[in-house]
Parts: sequence; structure tokens; C-alpha cells
Amino acid sequence: YQKCIELKCLSVISNWLKEYKKSVSSGTDLTLDEESINMNIIYLCEKMHLSINDLKNSKIGKNINSLGKALPEGSPLRKKCEEIIAKWKQMLNDDENQEENVQESEQNIAKNELEVTNTLKRGLSVEGRLKIEKTEDGKSVICFKQYERKQRRRMPDKVLCQLPNGWLKESAQRIKFFSSQKKSMGPALICIGLQQELDMAKCIVIHNDGKEVMR
Repeated sequence: YQKCIELKCLSVISNWLKEYKKSVSSGTDLTLDEESINMNIIYLCEKMHLSINDLKNSKIGKNINSLGKALPEGSPLRKKCEEIIAKWKQMLNDDENQEENVQESEQNIAKNELEVTNTLKRGLSVEGRLKIEKTEDGKSVICFKQYERKQRRRMPDKVLCQLPNGWLKESAQRIKFFSSQKKSMGPALICIGLQQELDMAKCIVIHNDGKEVMR
């Protein structure tokens, strides 16, 4: 099979399949020998290890696909054509995905280099590690990878009490008090309202053994 590819027989086989498709479409009766040869050619196509360039340059996939559609539904030969086309389409899709991954990787590397350079220009330091990697052409390059530090997750404040116009909360390090009064109440009533809520908050802190926190 490989020798056939090396001798550039794919174009000849592709044209042969094209002519076979014309015969099928026109209803031309073929001899048993002709049918046998065409079947063997299709099975040969299945066995050959073709590259992406082989498929694109010879257009053999296009001719097998056209032949498969022209053959009677349910025939073993049509099924074999469909299997070959599915296999080659998967090859093409895998190749396209690989190219996209390479391009995305190159873009990420360029983006990372730009971010690191801009950070250094601002006088800041960048933590990471250096390592030597081999490129596809065999060259050694020094690569820098920035550490991906996970941000610490801050625990939400614990609500100790909902006040009439505010709240009292507790964090890991602090006791937090908030009160909001309407301006329309006037200064005297605002001060009374603030004091009342502050007194309530003090009682709750003391009740929850907050003396240690207050010290």
C-alpha cells in the first residue's frame, strides 16, 4: 500500500473511481471482472495509510463519496464507501483541531510573555519558574511559566443580629456594627436612635461572650 502511495498512484485510483461512479449513475452494465476490480480498489483505499496531504491533493475522498451515493442503498460496497469517508473525515477534523490547539497555545504563550513584560515594566515582580523545552525543529528554548496562585477565599461575615435599622456582624478579626437613621427625624431623634441600636449591639456582644473580642 505504501509503495502505491510512493509511486503517486492515488490520482490514478481517484480517476478510476470517478469513472466507476459515472458507469453506476448511467446504469452501464459491468462485467464480473470489472466489478471485482472496482471492489478491490475500494478495499485497497481502506487499507492505505493516507496523510492529510494525500487526501487533499488526490481528491480521492470526493470521488469515493460520490460513488457511495450513486450505489444502491444497503449494498455492501456503499456501506464500505461510507465507512471510509467517515474515517477520513475524522482524520481531517482531528488535524484541524490540532492546528487550532497549536495556534491557541502560541497565542497564550505570546499573551503570557506580554503580560509578564508589562508587569516587569511597572516595577513589579513576577513569580514563576524557568525550564528548557524542545521545539518541533529540535531547538532548545528557555520558557518562563508564571505561578498561578489561587486567591484566598474570604469567608462571609456572620450576622449576629438584625437591628431595627441596621445590623451587627462578626468576621474572623472584627465585630462590625451598622445603623442607618432617616435625616427627616432631626438631630435629636437620630442621636437617640443611634444610641438605642448601639446599646442593643453592646448587649448582644456581651451575651455572646464578646468581652475577649473587645479587649
